[in-house]
Amino acid sequence: MADHRVGGSRPVGATPEYDQKTKPSLRRKVKAFIARQFRTIRNWFPTITFVKKKQQPHFFDFSVPPESIGIRQRRGFVVRPNRQHLVRGPEQQGPGPINPEAVPMQRAVTEAATGCSQNGSIPESLVTTYRNTVESVAIGGDEIFASFGDVIRGARQEVLIQTFSWEPNSPGVQKHIIPALRALQREAHQHPERFRLPLKIKILVNQARGPAAKFMKRKKGNRAPTIENLLPGFKPDRRLLDVRGGVHANLLTDGLHSKTVVADGCRAAITGANIQRRNHAGTEGRGLAAYDTGTVVRGEVGMALRSGFMHNWVRGLDARDKPNRQVRSLRYPPDFSRDPELTATPITVLTRKANPNIAERSIDCPQSQGLLTAINEVEKRIAIQSPNLNNTVLIKALATAVERGVKVELLLSKRFNEQRESTLGAGGTNAEAVSKLFQLCGHPNPNLDIRWYVPPGDTMPVEENKPGGGASHAKFASFDDHMVVVGSANMDNQSWYYADETSLAISGKDNTCYIRDRLFQPAFDRSKPVTNP
Repeated sequence: MADHRVGGSRPVGATPEYDQKTKPSLRRKVKAFIARQFRTIRNWFPTITFVKKKQQPHFFDFSVPPESIGIRQRRGFVVRPNRQHLVRGPEQQGPGPINPEAVPMQRAVTEAATGCSQNGSIPESLVTTYRNTVESVAIGGDEIFASFGDVIRGARQEVLIQTFSWEPNSPGVQKHIIPALRALQREAHQHPERFRLPLKIKILVNQARGPAAKFMKRKKGNRAPTIENLLPGFKPDRRLLDVRGGVHANLLTDGLHSKTVVADGCRAAITGANIQRRNHAGTEGRGLAAYDTGTVVRGEVGMALRSGFMHNWVRGLDARDKPNRQVRSLRYPPDFSRDPELTATPITVLTRKANPNIAERSIDCPQSQGLLTAINEVEKRIAIQSPNLNNTVLIKALATAVERGVKVELLLSKRFNEQRESTLGAGGTNAEAVSKLFQLCGHPNPNLDIRWYVPPGDTMPVEENKPGGGASHAKFASFDDHMVVVGSANMDNQSWYYADETSLAISGKDNTCYIRDRLFQPAFDRSKPVTNP
């Protein structure tokens, strides 16, 4: 029979039973309604996909959609192509992959650090990573915080900053960090397709409270970590930048002393410098900036440093003194196999957790075990630069190395924070540590060379730690030509027993010689040998 329909009704002559058989069920009606809504939404937002596919880490192309499409529809993610080029003299050895001679020490330090990773801030699987590169080493506050800004401007998803001290009106914030955030926001507005918006910006700062505030002599009251207090004069567009501040409540000895900036889990800067005015020359060039250093790295170590920030962030407080929320996983994790500049450069992250128990003095953490293992493995030369040295375990390990014929070179700051280091349990002054080393090793000893730091262009050591005095605040250690350590940890009891610390043990002759020749050697050569502490 012919199928004749009138106005889309049932066939002519069809019985009522036909209607019953062909009548859509409620389930089919609901499915059809949902499908229509999805089609409508898809027409409004063509970049949305409703079938969640498994995200594969990758780098995106710079494909730019039509300008007629709004910011929210042009969102995407790409990796910034421009990288900071290395600037080094022809006499310096540049960064590079690990050499075979450095492998035994690297393996020993890795084994020691992973064996006690539960007492650090980074999971065992990320303690040592192998596809990395050292981009640059900065000296002085202007260079250090300029490198911070460069890392920030290269972000596409998030920026994570943690530090011990944050002075919002310091040149580091006003001349480098805030301009970098403004440039990032401006680019995100012009090319939203290159970003995962809004970018997550998190700033975690140590805040001394209670007994710690008295010990640290914090004269001003603690301020809430709001945008106005951390970044005065900066008003972020919330569609583009989601800026959050947090504090690590330092009640007694458990300070947050780590200082890192991480962008997208792939590029990071680590330093021993606090974000303070003393890292820059005074007004009109008067006074000397503190001598400090920062290192920019790229590769898998970025994910390790990101996990260290996450560990500290979730234990911190927000602007309302409420616990911080967990940092979310990266929507687009980096694919390091597609970065041709990365080399076989093992980097071990040496950390320790903040310890509020003043009676607990444990060295069972990646930081202490990694350094002690390197000292035990070294055969020819140890070079260490630190503002303070007083840890007894470390002093004995150095004396043992001297006894077996290792050349030990120490660059210390004269009378640095003497009053604080002289308090009960702090460990003592640098002069006392030098006297103890002379006593253990015999004085004079050709294998022990200790010097007081002398600033560029001067002949006398800097005394005390005063703004504009140019004291050395750098943290550095190298072991033969096999490994170099840079980061936040001093060689005193506070850093070895109590504070949260983060340092990088970078393996390879090229990396070790490059950083040592740029940071330690010029300062050591101009400094004054200690004959009578």
